[in-house]
Amino acid sequence: MSGTDLGRYLDEVTAIAVEAGKLTLKYRRDPRVAEKGDHGDDTSPVTDADLAADQYITEHLTALDSQIPIISEESKSADYATRKNWRRFWLVDPLDGTREFVRGSDEFTVNIALIDNVEPVLGVIYVPARELLYYAEKGGGSWRRRGDGKPVRIFSSVPDLSKGLTVVESKSHP
Repeated sequence: MSGTDLGRYLDEVTAIAVEAGKLTLKYRRDPRVAEKGDHGDDTSPVTDADLAADQYITEHLTALDSQIPIISEESKSADYATRKNWRRFWLVDPLDGTREFVRGSDEFTVNIALIDNVEPVLGVIYVPARELLYYAEKGGGSWRRRGDGKPVRIFSSVPDLSKGLTVVESKSHP
C-alpha cells in the first residue's frame, strides 16, 4: 500500500471518525441501551449511539473504498474461514467505552484502523466529548489535534517489553 493511498485514506477516515463522534454526542442525554452485545461471552451494552455511529462509519468507509472489507464490533462480520484470507481490512469500534458513555463520562472514543498484511498501517482515535483526535499512518508519524487546532506531532519511546509488562485498565473492566 503506497503512502499516497494512506494519505488519502487518512484525511477521509479522520473526517469520518469526527462526524461519527459528533453523532454519538447527540445521544448523550438519553444513552438508551438498545440491546446487549452478542459477541460470544461479551455481554457489554450496545446503545443507539453505538449503532448509529457504526452505520455511519460503515457507509462512509464503503463509499471510500468498497473493496476493503470491514470488521466492526457492532456489525456481524464474515466468519473466520473467510476473514483469515483478507489481506487488508478496516477494524472499527464505533463507540469504545460504551459503559462510560452510558454513565455520562467523557471517556469514550471512536476507533478506526486499517490493517494491511496483519499490520496496522493507519489508525484514528477520536474522543468526541473532548474534541480530541489522535491519528497515525505508517511512515507518517503520530499526531494529536484538538478541535480545529493545529496538529501536534506525538513522540513516544517504544518500551522494551522483554524487561517488563505494560498494563492498561478500564474503569469499567477492573
